[in-house]
Amino acid sequence: MKKEDLARAIGFSLLILMACACFPKFVFAETYDEYLSKGLEEQGKGNYAEAIDIYNKVIELDPINADAYNHRARAYYLNKEYVKAQEDMRKVKEMGGEPDPDFIDDLDRAAGTQTFPLTAQDYYSKGLEYDFKNDFTQAIDYYTKAIEADPNYAEAYSKRAEAYFFRQDYDKAYFDIIEAESRGYIVDPIMKRHVLDFLGEGPRRR
Repeated sequence: MKKEDLARAIGFSLLILMACACFPKFVFAETYDEYLSKGLEEQGKGNYAEAIDIYNKVIELDPINADAYNHRARAYYLNKEYVKAQEDMRKVKEMGGEPDPDFIDDLDRAAGTQTFPLTAQDYYSKGLEYDFKNDFTQAIDYYTKAIEADPNYAEAYSKRAEAYFFRQDYDKAYFDIIEAESRGYIVDPIMKRHVLDFLGEGPRRR
């Protein structure tokens, strides 16, 4: 091999290594997806230890992969390794992930200790999930929990008003609109107009 060809080959190899080091998620994206899919498959079969081993490989490739920690936490939970599940969920939280309040509640009950305090934002985000699925009853439950955690959460009042509206509970929608507006939040004017139209003579007292 000529010196020029050898130099080019070495240079190309160095570029590949630099890309792997600087952009591991891009280079190994398919590997991540394959591992996570395989882990979920094993988890679905009840092979929790095998699933955990697979998630471990993803975390070895990318130590800040919140999805892998989240999936591994659930596998640990199903394998009755509650302390490890809590440790993984704390890492998910530290990485800015959004923990599922339902899972955290189940995990805390099983472990007998609190993983971390759930915030109003945690409950609100879960409410949005149910809202997106048109499950307005569940959405209302979680917006209510968000408001209980932070009574001044104006946006939660507004979203709960929308959920009440779609459930045709116009009185409650109206009072939540008032609560949101009293906290400086601008609610959807079309939704507000419809609520007032449906109420006709005005809302009944609470």
